[in-house]
Amino acid sequence: MHANCTNYTPGPHPQPARTARRPRTAINIDADPVRQAILAAIDRLLAGTPLRSSGRLSVSQLAIEAGVKRWRPTHQHLDLNELFDARMTAQSSTPQAFAKRLSEHDELKRKHEKLIE
Repeated sequence: MHANCTNYTPGPHPQPARTARRPRTAINIDADPVRQAILAAIDRLLAGTPLRSSGRLSVSQLAIEAGVKRWRPTHQHLDLNELFDARMTAQSSTPQAFAKRLSEHDELKRKHEKLIE
């Protein structure tokens, strides 16, 4: 203990009095702008019309497309993450816009292989 500390008292310290918590009010989840952004991003990605992302069907691209941090769909809005997975599985095909990019990528890989040989 320092010599300058005069108000130190050994032993148990008193706990501050607890205040009553406010009752939680029902949250209107339909009005949540983050949820709306994620739902709109799901629709755009599955339609193959991304605005902000590469169009790849992944949670990270979903977050980019929605303009939110990745933890929002993976930790805060788990139901939307599950909805995205379910709709992806039900669609069971790559959106045409993204498929075109994949085929262009494959073509570039083939050209690269020819150049290396």
